[in-house]
Amino acid sequence: FYFLFYFFVKKKGELFPSQQEQTEDEEKEEKSDNNSIPITQTIKTFTFWLLFLSATLIAGCGLVVINNITQITQSLSGPNTSYLSKKTVMVSLIGVFNFVGRVLCGMLSDVLSPYFSRPCFIIFWGIVMCITHIVLYFGYNINTLYFCVSLIGLSTGGLFATNPALVADLFGRKYFSSNFGAVDFGGAIGSIGLATLVTGSIYDSQISNNNSDGSDRNVCYGLNCFSETFGICSICSGIAIFLSIILWLRTRHIY
Repeated sequence: FYFLFYFFVKKKGELFPSQQEQTEDEEKEEKSDNNSIPITQTIKTFTFWLLFLSATLIAGCGLVVINNITQITQSLSGPNTSYLSKKTVMVSLIGVFNFVGRVLCGMLSDVLSPYFSRPCFIIFWGIVMCITHIVLYFGYNINTLYFCVSLIGLSTGGLFATNPALVADLFGRKYFSSNFGAVDFGGAIGSIGLATLVTGSIYDSQISNNNSDGSDRNVCYGLNCFSETFGICSICSGIAIFLSIILWLRTRHIY
């Protein structure tokens, strides 16, 4: 009864706004709707494709490690070493830091918005992703992999937390669902293109080269199994950074 009394009596003014407050809210929504762009026009803008390609490349590079963490850990452990406990730690690190990235980036993008526009956060996560893949390309051990996996989980979570607010800023709120769905579709393309097709084809080609003794024809062991993939992801992340910088320059007037 106390909660009912609190919300419906003490907080009545907040639950049921006055006519003046309703009018002000309607004016704000109408102003926001006038600046909104439907999906049919959004996909024709250069700004959309800058954001879409940046998100696709950064998300795809992150999903290369996230989707293939079992194979990466197994290739590093070797044929005669158990990797299950290490894989469990890797998955836990990805989940924890992905959550931290989503929460932290969402808060920071709001707090620091007067000083840094939201495209700056896309640039930052692209830089983190690029540096991480460069480190993995030049060689890594299990401790280095723990650290890199944490950064990839953090940057992937930060990217997916930044995109919704960025879509609302650039294309308005009225058609937010369809516009964000189009941008978010880039993650699926990156997953299929980089994390599945590119990574899988390189992994299969390395099996015959690294396991010439016939120890296991279905599993690749050694750093070379994914080094070429990490190199490709480094280049893709660099391209995403370049596109994000252009996006930042084009949208500075909004912020």
